[in-house]
Amino acid sequence: KAQWNSAEIEAFLTYLISVKSTMAGTNFKEVTFNAAAQEITSKRTSGPPKTGAQCKNKWGSLVYNAIEAYHNKSGCHWDNNCGANIEGSSTEAVWDDLLGLSLTISLQTNALLKPFKTIGWPYFSVMEQILPHHSSAQGTTAYHPALSAQND
Repeated sequence: KAQWNSAEIEAFLTYLISVKSTMAGTNFKEVTFNAAAQEITSKRTSGPPKTGAQCKNKWGSLVYNAIEAYHNKSGCHWDNNCGANIEGSSTEAVWDDLLGLSLTISLQTNALLKPFKTIGWPYFSVMEQILPHHSSAQGTTAYHPALSAQND
């Protein structure tokens, strides 16, 4: 399993922004991930250099679609500093209900959202620069390939 530091992630996303015009739908071609691996090599602090396949898996594991799906639900707060900003018993009950599957799109989405109860995700606004708003499929039975990719 590849370990990513924040400098690698930031360089990876910055590179993807620079080649956004090469996107095929909401994804990039393999050649783009291979080039991204080369681009981020200087940011590595441990482990072997990342490969194109690892970059592709990292792109698939990013939680953007889960956060966007949550954020677009009526009454659900999101900000990049405090995340869902769950404080107090009433919002705690709604959050617990959400993670219990009654208000969300999938169990995998729940697992991705869980860490963001009171903290934000620093890459959300960067991802918004890459993916168009509502770029993920909508609805309770929509297939989300980015959510089904395994972490590498």
